Amino acid sequence: MRGTGGKVADVRGRGVVCVWEGEGRNDERKMQVQGGSNIRGASGKDQNMAIGGILLRLVVFALVFCSTLATHGSISSDLFEDDIKDMPHAEADSLPEASSDVMSARFRNPCYTKECYRGEMCIVDDKEQAQCVCNTDCSYYAEEPRYQVCSNTNHTYLSECDLDKDHCLCKHKLPGCSQPGVDKIYLDYYSSCREPLPCSEHSAQQFPLRMRNWMFVIMEAMAQRAGLGEYQEMVTEAAQNERHAHAVIWKFCDLDSDPQDRHVSKRELQYTVRSLRALEGCLLPFLDSCDQDENRVITLQEWGQCLGLQHSEITDRCVAIHRHKAETSEREQ
Repeated sequence: MRGTGGKVADVRGRGVVCVWEGEGRNDERKMQVQGGSNIRGASGKDQNMAIGGILLRLVVFALVFCSTLATHGSISSDLFEDDIKDMPHAEADSLPEASSDVMSARFRNPCYTKECYRGEMCIVDDKEQAQCVCNTDCSYYAEEPRYQVCSNTNHTYLSECDLDKDHCLCKHKLPGCSQPGVDKIYLDYYSSCREPLPCSEHSAQQFPLRMRNWMFVIMEAMAQRAGLGEYQEMVTEAAQNERHAHAVIWKFCDLDSDPQDRHVSKRELQYTVRSLRALEGCLLPFLDSCDQDENRVITLQEWGQCLGLQHSEITDRCVAIHRHKAETSEREQ
């Protein structure tokens, strides 16, 4: 039986084998059950039923055991695994409302309901069928350093568009692929590729302070640029607090977006890590230290503690923050 997270529960005779596959190694834990020879004084049918009951309970236990193993580990390992899956996107879902004439034209174009994968675009062939092909034009992005990105293969691309295009070409083994033999190319971080920055002991100790100051600067800039309404109170409070506690809480709530469950997952951290990784060598070790119970998510309490807040400063204000973000978004539309 196979579940999520690379774990397998396999029933083999009277034994159950739980295999955890993670970070390049296999951890195999076997739990053996002594069956019918220990069940005496019962008929063959009763023995079989008893053995079946034991095995059923053991399988359930094994699945729970495997699930527990799968939730533990480093939050920074396989940080972009969701991106690697390369899920398709539906172009029709993102279309705005339009008039009946425009909608009629859209439905005559089969590309409006065609799903294409990352790095692909939809075209209509000679038979008026929608086909996904690798994107060919990334000229929209000027050849400027600010658009450059680094891939998981340590290759610098002019833009994320160019990276996705190359991913498509290499995945399908088409001419133009810059890295033959590589079938998964994905974004590692924003910036040209460079040597990883070291994280000294002193730098690691100072990292929470740098993060708190960075969060406050971002929060203050947003307030000045767009006006945050009732949110402005948090900016004022953060400025008055030497640890910028409210900015720390704001950033957690900002990351905790999908779902809003007071847990920040690896997927929710992707954009932040990609934006800061080239600038901060201590970022990934810091995130691992925040995940105190190693369950690959960071709670509000863990977030506040690893950023140096006092227990009384760690308060849940996410409901108000998300409500204001939604109201601001509605006004801007």
